[in-house]
Amino acid sequence: MNTLWRVTSQNKRHKEWVEERKKQIDEEYKDRPLDVGWKDILAMIIAAFQVLTPVFFLVAIFITLVFVGFNFLLK
Repeated sequence: MNTLWRVTSQNKRHKEWVEERKKQIDEEYKDRPLDVGWKDILAMIIAAFQVLTPVFFLVAIFITLVFVGFNFLLK
């Protein structure tokens, strides 16, 4: 039982430290504006493309297989 208390106590201390650190960072950077340039936007577009391309290909393959399957069954 003592071990369980130590583990939960450590987790609680860590969560408190994380919250405290977030507040420190917010205070530190509250006066600075968010600087987003065209390179950042381009990087976001490329990342979105890399994530969505496999999804589009999987959907296209699924639609093709369904289309071919229905045509084969209807003949």
